[in-house]
Amino acid sequence: MELKTPLYETHVAEGGKIVPFAGYLLPVQYQTGVIKEHMAVRQAAGLFDVSHMGEIVFSGPTALATLNHLMTNDFTNMTIGRVRYSAMCNQEGGTIDDLVVYKFREDVYLVVVNAANRHKDYKHMIKNLLPETKAEDISDSVAQLALQGPNAPEILARLLPEDRIPKKYYTAEQVPMTTTFRPLSRPSPRRRNLLQHIRRIRRKSARVFCSLFLNTRPRCVS
Repeated sequence: MELKTPLYETHVAEGGKIVPFAGYLLPVQYQTGVIKEHMAVRQAAGLFDVSHMGEIVFSGPTALATLNHLMTNDFTNMTIGRVRYSAMCNQEGGTIDDLVVYKFREDVYLVVVNAANRHKDYKHMIKNLLPETKAEDISDSVAQLALQGPNAPEILARLLPEDRIPKKYYTAEQVPMTTTFRPLSRPSPRRRNLLQHIRRIRRKSARVFCSLFLNTRPRCVS
């Protein structure tokens, strides 16, 4: 049976065409059609529910060594708040998955994996952990949103102080989220709906992971 994200009822209420994908029921498009949705994201903003993605936390004094052991990239010089893309390969050099690693503390990393590979990836990671590294699959307690488009920073600024929104490519922040929004004068229905969706997801999920995309260059906030 397919799973549902915390925003499933919202997708249905908004007229989303629901299809099974990677074990979840997700909207493939809305009644406005994919062309209008595409133009809205390119010209204004769009909010994508990507809660089906997998999130795994690595922690402990050997967490860095474990990541370097598992991944093809090198995370040795990675500083706190940075994000790095990598592939994860098996012992024969075949690719298991491509993923993204976030560094939140010296001994704490968040790894985001593709939805369809979540369980396979986690099984491989657990099997190859170095001593004193802990890996925890927190996917079921995380809601993930992708806010994309040129107006994305302005929208997110109603949720977070502006100095906590990353400005550089492939950087991240770990900040508390609030359901108290700073009012804008005469907010448009589109922006109002985006903020309502974020508010709903905060009520249903213990943690929110939000990726901010401006045009086509991703910047991440969590």
